[in-house]
Amino acid sequence: MLTFLTTIIELGGLIIISVIICIFLILKLAFQKTAEAMENKRQKLKIEEENRLRKMKIEAKKAQEEKRKSLSKTVFDGNISQDEFNSFVQFIASKYDRIESVDIKTSVITVTVRSISGISDWCFAVDFNDYGQLTGKYYILYSENTDSGIPEAFANRVRRAIISRMQ
Repeated sequence: MLTFLTTIIELGGLIIISVIICIFLILKLAFQKTAEAMENKRQKLKIEEENRLRKMKIEAKKAQEEKRKSLSKTVFDGNISQDEFNSFVQFIASKYDRIESVDIKTSVITVTVRSISGISDWCFAVDFNDYGQLTGKYYILYSENTDSGIPEAFANRVRRAIISRMQ
């Protein structure tokens, strides 16, 4: 009987040791997974920070370029005068039934467009200043109706008129 009890105690001790080893292995695995997750998170944050810095540099360059561009005044040379520019912009605008008004300040054109329903209106602005030159290159400064094709179509017509007068 004593041998039997000794065997049971020894087996119990082995079971306890086995359970402790299993718990240790489970904890080790859990810590490894946590460490991997933390490393993945750290890498993801590092990549996000690099992307954020890259975007900031690009935005800073864009802002610097826009500032440089905006500081250059449009020079109307022998090819196109300010009056001629104003005249063909007004003529092009007259071809659009929904354009209500056009305001021209040097090379910046601000246009008011009646909505399809006729209940309201919206505006867009196009700048034809290409670092002080009138080349036909344009920048849509803003559009209150980003779904409309009118700003792009209008600007393209003005661009074509500029280019045809420069030839």
